[in-house]
Amino acid sequence: MTNPQQPTHPEDTTAESPLVQHAIRELDLIGEEDPMRGHLLDLIRVFAGGGHSGFSAEHTVEVFSTLARFQPLSPLTTDPAEWFEHDEAVAGQPGLYQSRRNPAAFSTDGGKTYTLTDDPTRTLRFSVDKAVAQ
Repeated sequence: MTNPQQPTHPEDTTAESPLVQHAIRELDLIGEEDPMRGHLLDLIRVFAGGGHSGFSAEHTVEVFSTLARFQPLSPLTTDPAEWFEHDEAVAGQPGLYQSRRNPAAFSTDGGKTYTLTDDPTRTLRFSVDKAVAQ
């Protein structure tokens, strides 16, 4: 049995930034294994190399997190280029549109209104008018 305080991946961290050293310790504590461990450390190293201050670090994490989850950074609009119509044979109904910017957004009116598949309340949402968004 391994000692939980003993790293399973004893990298030489002396040349690493404090953030990377922190990430290595935390990944060791949860027993994260390769290849995911390597991917996570690659991301942390790129981020640490950016020389971020408090504000830019928080902004970068927030924007990256949103983009990595394939979510939009601004409100969906009525721009027809943002929506594509599913084939009726696949959708099971005519006139079902899906957002190109947020794959969880579906519309039956070409993108004027939509619901999100990951919203259990299925709240009807309104897209921003294309002319206003520009």
